[in-house]
Amino acid sequence: MPIPLATFPGQPGFLFAGNLLWVLAYDTAYAMVDRDDDLRLGLHSSAIAFGRFDTLAVASSQALFLGCLGLVFYANGLGVMAWLGWFVACAYSLVLVRPLGQRDRDSCFAVFAKSHRVGLILWLGLLLHYESSRALF
Repeated sequence: MPIPLATFPGQPGFLFAGNLLWVLAYDTAYAMVDRDDDLRLGLHSSAIAFGRFDTLAVASSQALFLGCLGLVFYANGLGVMAWLGWFVACAYSLVLVRPLGQRDRDSCFAVFAKSHRVGLILWLGLLLHYESSRALF
């Protein structure tokens, strides 16, 4: 049962926080690529700030991002197609972050380069949701 929108006024906040968390996730994956150069130049990236917890930070940020979107999906009573996209995005995110544990440049860059696919999967789920609900009326 969806939460009535009037009682869930924080949706824009969840969308904004989710966006920031997603940016943190893929930006940290990219920062892991340049960690050695950043250390040599004295720059402070998120990968350096998180230290040995960088992979955990990426995975946690990605999970919290998807959690924020899940709350908004639930509050708006989105249907099966939207949730299917959300579940596929969650599964893909699990697969996506695994190579970060190797901490080599190529693996980290591949994670960064493929991060946009999470958004594409979510978008396709929403598109299918709205197209299928439009076809019903």
